[in-house]
Amino acid sequence: MQHLARAPAFAARRSRWWLAVVLLLCAAAPEPAAAQTPAAERRVALVVGNAGYERAPLANPLNDAADLAAALRRLGFEVLERRNRNPDEMRRDLADFQDKLGPGVVGLFYFAGHGVQAGRGLNYLLPVGIDYRRERDAELYGMDAGAVLRRMEEAGTALSLAILDACRDSPLPPEVRSSGSRGLGRMEASSGSLVAFATAPGSTADENRGARNGLYTQHLLAAIEIPGLRVEDVFKRVRRDVERASNRRQSPEEVNKLTSDFYFATPLAPLSAPSAGSGLSLADLEREQATRAQWAEWQGRMQADFNRAAAFIGSVDLQAQAWQRFLQAWAQDNPTSTRDEQLRAQAQDRQVQAQSAAQV
Repeated sequence: MQHLARAPAFAARRSRWWLAVVLLLCAAAPEPAAAQTPAAERRVALVVGNAGYERAPLANPLNDAADLAAALRRLGFEVLERRNRNPDEMRRDLADFQDKLGPGVVGLFYFAGHGVQAGRGLNYLLPVGIDYRRERDAELYGMDAGAVLRRMEEAGTALSLAILDACRDSPLPPEVRSSGSRGLGRMEASSGSLVAFATAPGSTADENRGARNGLYTQHLLAAIEIPGLRVEDVFKRVRRDVERASNRRQSPEEVNKLTSDFYFATPLAPLSAPSAGSGLSLADLEREQATRAQWAEWQGRMQADFNRAAAFIGSVDLQAQAWQRFLQAWAQDNPTSTRDEQLRAQAQDRQVQAQSAAQV
């Protein structure tokens, strides 16, 4: 009987012991692993520059393609750079481009060269190596610009960009051009994509002869590497600068169906606030003061270069190139002053004046 009386007490002690073991094991169990940081987005670009046409050869597309490809590589793109491509090569290029795309990838297609409307009003990007005598030739040998967007969409890209600096004058003989063959026409964009045109539908773009780049690509290069600009803001800046440089004769346009934000160059990280209760800290103000001093020195160098360009003595075409180089060298915005904007506006006015004088 005494043995039976001790049984409940023993059972209670054993239950408490097991409970302690369970609590100890729970306390020692590792915490769930933190969520993994998403992998950096992949960026893939196909950049094509066609200049060696049999009719109406172009001066700048090879430079345009080379310079944009270099900028995109600096911005983290894997770039397929192609120049003076014939019809078969352009089709293979597009297939290679699609093979490198996939879900979550940012795809970018850039074309500098001749482009026309033909047939049912579709836009065709023209390869080299063809003597274009009829609009039918553009349909037979050209690449349908809409097909490029379809290939990116089929690959499941997270975001698709198409930049068409292809609104230069038609290479077709004047006697066979229809009213629609001047420049490119409007295009539809699928969800998650943006199509950028060097100028408005039905008009042509300034090739900017005598300069290294076409007018549109010149200003695209100046804007695309500025940190913190959304892709929409990049093209707004390009439109503003092209309109100003061309006296509004050329006005770029975009068809925007983007569903998320995208930055070519990511925003600069903001300064972190000082820790509370750690005593007086002036480190952030000292950094701000040093930054302002750097911008003041930067602004002084910009002013000095402006004065150098203004004092340059040469033929008007060389003066236009001097102002173009100034604008390319000093494209970045000064967040502490508006003086840089004033100098750029004056430089663009002088460049336009010199270009107009060179054409007389």
